[in-house]
Amino acid sequence: MAIFEAGEDSMGPISLIDEKYTHLFPNGELEIDYSPDLEYKLRVTPWADGMIWSVFKQGTWTSSKIDPNIPLLTAGSGDFVNPVIKKFLESVPEDIRLKLEPYRHLQSGLLILCAQFKEARDLAESNPNLLWLVAEHVKNRMDEQEYIKPLLAKKQKEILAKLYSRGTKSTVNILRYIRIEAGDYFELVLIDWFVARPEICQALRHFKKIGTSLLSVISSFPNIKEMSILQEYMKDDDHAELPSSEGEARIFARLWRDTHRLGTQLNIKSLDYVLKNIKNFKQLAKLHDEWITLFNAKMEEQHQSEIFPAPPLAGNENIIPILNSYDLFLEGKLMHHCVGSYSDEVLTGQSYIYKILKPERATLEIGLDAEKPYIAQLVLAANQQPHSDTFLEIEHWLLSRKG
Repeated sequence: MAIFEAGEDSMGPISLIDEKYTHLFPNGELEIDYSPDLEYKLRVTPWADGMIWSVFKQGTWTSSKIDPNIPLLTAGSGDFVNPVIKKFLESVPEDIRLKLEPYRHLQSGLLILCAQFKEARDLAESNPNLLWLVAEHVKNRMDEQEYIKPLLAKKQKEILAKLYSRGTKSTVNILRYIRIEAGDYFELVLIDWFVARPEICQALRHFKKIGTSLLSVISSFPNIKEMSILQEYMKDDDHAELPSSEGEARIFARLWRDTHRLGTQLNIKSLDYVLKNIKNFKQLAKLHDEWITLFNAKMEEQHQSEIFPAPPLAGNENIIPILNSYDLFLEGKLMHHCVGSYSDEVLTGQSYIYKILKPERATLEIGLDAEKPYIAQLVLAANQQPHSDTFLEIEHWLLSRKG
């Protein structure tokens, strides 16, 4: 099964800053009033005043030293725009908005840094991924300007050394080449893992663009110098990009993980050896399809079924939860993908699978390994991508179930 993925915070924070929660004051301050649902309020000053956050609890406003992690830029643009927040953000320079909007996680912290420090604005322009790592490092000490300003004033290699006890020019350069896809917490953790391993950065120094989906594959097979599929691309600078687009990178990563899952469930001997000798995407897809056939034959022969836990979100006439492992197998067989191998993820509470009847026939994986349920995958038959209307329909359903 592969792929129409969203991050762990997909639509979650946006639902918390619906227009009904927001108010813009004449002085330019934005208030987000979560009471009575969550019994507190937030206020943030406009860009010119440093985007300083305050929290109202138990009858008192206090300045906050912690990044509230509110995706203001995401809420102020796109298909679910909040007009109040959009108006508030008009004072933020357009180039800053465009640079920071892809980063959903710690977005408010990035805005604070850029509003208060020219050094942060310069870093957002030259290496926004490094600024993202800085925002993670200082997220609980946003009021400590005497610490943050000297940190941002350092050379980029020295900033990395401060964050990771070691910084190299190649790691700085690789950070510039990493393409953010979801901008969520999981991607930040992935980049953090990657940067902390300079030997892997060195091995990827020829790549001019690296999607985070590709990094997720590398994180599960860190001895990348042995991966034939990467060696083929690293032989020639003209091919120093794998894959050639973000969509292909996500498909490649999911296909790799699904093939590994199938191999594990089929008890394939020397599985890592088999995968490391895959030379191209076509070979990987062929192996994936062959193992799906073997897996389906195995399931047909066993004809066993385990009852799944109750679905975390109620379905409807067009979004139907799959309640046992045999029905899950049948869904994968009917739709010609490997969702039938996801039983362990459902049984352990990592995700839940739904079959979609309209607006088009699809299979949905809801991720449960974060604070809120999110769309992990949404695919048509044979792993084809759904129409955007289908994705929006699922998002509306998910928001309504989140309350």
